Amino acid sequence: MSDLVMMTLTFWHGSKVPGDTVEVRPEDVDSWKGYAVPADTTAPAAEKTAPKQAAAEPPKAPVK
Repeated sequence: MSDLVMMTLTFWHGSKVPGDTVEVRPEDVDSWKGYAVPADTTAPAAEKTAPKQAAAEPPKAPVK
């Protein structure tokens, strides 16, 4: 039995929504192009960095 590749959906597929993880056969990875990307098996980099602070006020439009 061949190993399966974990992929994260980027588009809807049946009852699955973007962000869900699916298992695909290695030879079928190319057919999922545009619908899924290889799943990141490591911890997300966003958790390692400090969150950015939002500006107190949004920038104002220039006055004419």
